[in-house]
Amino acid sequence: MKKLVLILVVFALIATPVFSQISIGGMIETYGILGTGDFNTQKEIDDIKTNGDWGLDIAVTAVNLPRTAGGKAVLVNGRHIWAYGWWKPSNILFLKTGNIFEDSTWAADDISGLGFHANKFDIVRPLEAYAGNVLRLGHGFYLPTIELGVDPSMQLTLSPIDGLDFNIAVPFQKRGVRNTITDTYVGNLHFQAVYYFDGIGEAAVSFINSPDSNDQEIAAKRIFAQWRMSFGANMRLELGVNYDLSGQTETSNNHPDRPINFGLGFGMGNLETGDPMVINIRLGASIPSIDTDNTLFGFDVLFSYDLGIFRLYLPVGLGLVLPSAGDPLVAWSFAPYLTKSFLGPYLFFGFNIYNGSRTGDLITNLNDVNLNWSIPIGLRWDF
Repeated sequence: MKKLVLILVVFALIATPVFSQISIGGMIETYGILGTGDFNTQKEIDDIKTNGDWGLDIAVTAVNLPRTAGGKAVLVNGRHIWAYGWWKPSNILFLKTGNIFEDSTWAADDISGLGFHANKFDIVRPLEAYAGNVLRLGHGFYLPTIELGVDPSMQLTLSPIDGLDFNIAVPFQKRGVRNTITDTYVGNLHFQAVYYFDGIGEAAVSFINSPDSNDQEIAAKRIFAQWRMSFGANMRLELGVNYDLSGQTETSNNHPDRPINFGLGFGMGNLETGDPMVINIRLGASIPSIDTDNTLFGFDVLFSYDLGIFRLYLPVGLGLVLPSAGDPLVAWSFAPYLTKSFLGPYLFFGFNIYNGSRTGDLITNLNDVNLNWSIPIGLRWDF
């Protein structure tokens, strides 16, 4: 960790003569699971387990006075560093290298993803994926295959007219795969076209290429389309659609027909702006294109209200697996929690109860799934 902090110090010293505005900030976060277990198998007090962790983030941000160039380096959880640099010589051209999807300029999900809870914590979080892991967080919306903080990449954004952006990205190096020039600039190409309708919303179409391969996951070429808008008294709506194309090279190992994935989010009030009452709803669906695949649904509702002494969150989740044959599988979760800022620290305290796994694979048999519970608590200090 000392070496990583030294790297940040050197970054700040190098940036100071070049950039006129240097800021240093970060956070310290600790969390604990006061108790966790399952009602099906625990028979005595020592069947209840505990655990905890900590994190330390230090960020150095640099921007020049004309605001045409800048960079950021962050020590994450006291364990590793990511960084990016950007250059905007005109309103038409924008370049970014490094960890390009941090502080991202790409169109993505909001309510259907991390904006559903808008939680400040990096480590201790409310249950965020759909119940039973039936669908991923942000299902149906743009998801890069460039791994955040791991694959150094380059982004080029062209803005030929007001409201229209073309985002293009390639990874210089992807972990665990070949990095030939063809794979880099063609096989792993990320492209997105975004148009911002003044006072209405934004529409985006994205394509993620992949190198031809016999592996169906590596070969999946992904297409996304999404729409986001605000309306009425601080209400928001978003819709995302995704479909994967085949890229497999051997006809003897045909790429299976992929499902069509949908994501829908609706919000009344906004946690980011501190509205007293917020209701967020998200719905995801995976509709198969062949009869032998499962149909998957996820549905979450979050009610949040600022009671003054703390903010209360009441999220309820439902996951549904409809197999081509057999009975449907139902997963659910109820995970109320509260947050409070006081004298500097930010407090998180909650109670989780759910069936199935929130960190493992998709549920396949509810007869083998335990009824789980946990009591998380966390503190965060920003500086």
